[in-house]
Amino acid sequence: MNPAMKSMLFTLSLGVTLTPHYCLSTSTIEQRNFYVRDFNDFQLYVDTHKERVIILGMILFHAHPERYHELTKADVAQFLALHDKSKLLKTNAQSLYEFYGQNQKFMSQSQRDQFHAIVDQINKYDTRNAKLYFETRRLSSKQMNLLLEIEKIADIVDRGMDPVAHEDFESKGLYKMKLGSEFLETEFSRKAAQYLESIYQDSTKDFSFFKRKLNGRFSCNGLF
Repeated sequence: MNPAMKSMLFTLSLGVTLTPHYCLSTSTIEQRNFYVRDFNDFQLYVDTHKERVIILGMILFHAHPERYHELTKADVAQFLALHDKSKLLKTNAQSLYEFYGQNQKFMSQSQRDQFHAIVDQINKYDTRNAKLYFETRRLSSKQMNLLLEIEKIADIVDRGMDPVAHEDFESKGLYKMKLGSEFLETEFSRKAAQYLESIYQDSTKDFSFFKRKLNGRFSCNGLF
């Protein structure tokens, strides 16, 4: 593997968004949460997040042709479809579900160790997928960086705007989430995130947790 790809994959591994949690029985989850009340709800939470990351990422791509002219629509759509793919594996999803509901800052050390072991496993899976995609497409380091940038902005915007993510991250009010744009370092990333936040409701209204739950089924196929 060339040095540029190693750097990209290391960045990707550090950038994977994983929801902080702590161990709860299913009955406790049902009693304490408004959104995610069972494992099916958790799977829907994961799937709708993936759908919206694709939507937001494609909007970002089309909004800045001068920045992303070295990428194709297919490059972006296919790469975004890999986002959080590890969480679609039932064993990984079940492990994360058992930790649903609390920021890791408030875990005991033993719970945090258990959670980090799951995070490491998921990171490795997603990194392998990214490596395979980059190798298959033979992308330059600049193209890889641009794809990672799009994914990161779309991901962090959705986390900051999604009420289900707030339930997941905020530990019943012990932690207050901020907008994704407040965490980004570069001027372009902040402004891009602010734009996506300004159009978020209109752009993702058909892919909210409740809308998809009412529809009874969900798929990323045919979005673009």
